[in-house]
Amino acid sequence: MKQFITVIIILSLIILGGYAAYHYGGSSVQFLIGKSLYDKGKYELALIFIEKAGEGGHAEALYYAATMYENGLGVEENYDKALDLYQEAADLGNAEAQYVVGHNYDLDEDYENAVLWYQKTAAQGHAEACNALGYLYDYGIGVTEDDKKAFGLYLAGAEKGNIVAQYNVGMMYEEGEGIEQDFVKAFEWFLKSAEAGDLDAQYKTASYYYDGLNTYPPVSQSDSGLAKAAEWYQKAADRGDAESQYKIAIMYGNGEGVEKDLAKAALYYEKAANQDNAYAQYVLGEFYNKGLGVEKNMATAIEWYQKAAYNGVADSFEILASIYEEGEGVPQDYKKAAEYYEELAYEEDSFAQFRLASLYLEGKLGGHDIINGCYWLYLAAKYGAYDASYCNKNLTAAQKKSVEQRIEDFESSEAD
Repeated sequence: MKQFITVIIILSLIILGGYAAYHYGGSSVQFLIGKSLYDKGKYELALIFIEKAGEGGHAEALYYAATMYENGLGVEENYDKALDLYQEAADLGNAEAQYVVGHNYDLDEDYENAVLWYQKTAAQGHAEACNALGYLYDYGIGVTEDDKKAFGLYLAGAEKGNIVAQYNVGMMYEEGEGIEQDFVKAFEWFLKSAEAGDLDAQYKTASYYYDGLNTYPPVSQSDSGLAKAAEWYQKAADRGDAESQYKIAIMYGNGEGVEKDLAKAALYYEKAANQDNAYAQYVLGEFYNKGLGVEKNMATAIEWYQKAAYNGVADSFEILASIYEEGEGVPQDYKKAAEYYEELAYEEDSFAQFRLASLYLEGKLGGHDIINGCYWLYLAAKYGAYDASYCNKNLTAAQKKSVEQRIEDFESSEAD
C-alpha cells in the first residue's frame, strides 16, 4: 500500500510540474520539456509545450513547431502554417529557419529574397546556407557572378562538414575558379566528400585514381591506384550513379583493378544502359551481339544498338546497317540497312554515303537507280577517298545536272 501511495505522489508531482511549466514556466523551460517529449516520439504532447514556448517568442520552438506541421508529427500536416512558423522563427534569428525560408525563395526562383535570407543564416555559420549562397555567386543567380566569393562560401560550408560544399571546393580547385588551380587540394576535398558519402565526389575520387598522372597529378596510375578507382566506382555504381556503373563495367571487362569478369561487366553495362547511358547501350549491344558475358542474342543486341544510335552513338547506326545488309542473325533487309546508312550519310559520313550509293547502284533498293546512287557516290567522293568515275562515265548530261543540283541543295541546307 505504501508503495502504491508513493507512485501516486510521484505521478501527481510530474503532472503538477508539467502543468506549472506549461502555465508559469518560461519559454525555455517549456521548450526543453517539449523537446524531451519530441525526442521520445511523443509528438502530440510535445507540440503542446513547443507551441506554448513559441508563443513566448522562443525561436527554436517556432522552428520545431514548423517542422512538425510540415511533416505531420503529432498534428495534421499543414504546410501553410509551417511556412508562417518558419518565417516567425527566421525573423527571430533562428538560423535553421532562415535557411528554410531562403531555400523556399530559391525554389520559387525569387533569388533576391533567397540571397537575403541565405546571407543572414550564412553569417551565423550555417553550412548548407554557405553552400547554397556560394552556388548563387558561382553561377551569377540573383547576384553578380563572383568566383572568389563563391569559393569563400563553399570553403566555409566545407570546413563545417557540408559534403556538397566539400565537393564544390574540389571543383573550384580543379577548374582554378576563384582560387589558383591545385589538383592535389582538389583531390583532397573530393576524397573528404566521398568518404562522407557524396555520390558525385565518389565518382570524382574514382576518376582521379583511375586516370592518375594521365589527367590529374595527385595520384599515379598503378595497380593500387586502379584498385582504389574500382573501389570508389563500385561504391558509386551500387548507389545508382550511371557513369560509375559504366566505368566499373569497363574495369570488369578489362580486368583493371579487379579480376576480369565479363558477366559482371555486362551487369553494370546494363544498369548504366537502363539509365540512358548511350555508350553503355552501345557496348551492351556488342556484348549481346558477340555473346560476351551474356548469351548471344541478336534481337537484344539490335534493341540496344538502336537505343545507343538514337542517343547519339553514330557507330551504332553503322553496325545496324551492316547487320541488316548482311543478314547477320536477322533476315536480310536492304531497305532497313539503307535507313540506318542514311542517318549517317546526311551527317557527311563518307562510308555510309558510299554504302548507300552501292545499294542503289547494285539495284538492291528496287532496281538499278543511277540518280540516287550517283548522288550519294559524288558526296562520298567529296567527303572521303571514294572514286566517282563510274558516274562520270555513265550519267547523261541531264542526269548529271540533276544530281549536281541535289548536291548543291544539300550543301546549302547544311550551310543554313
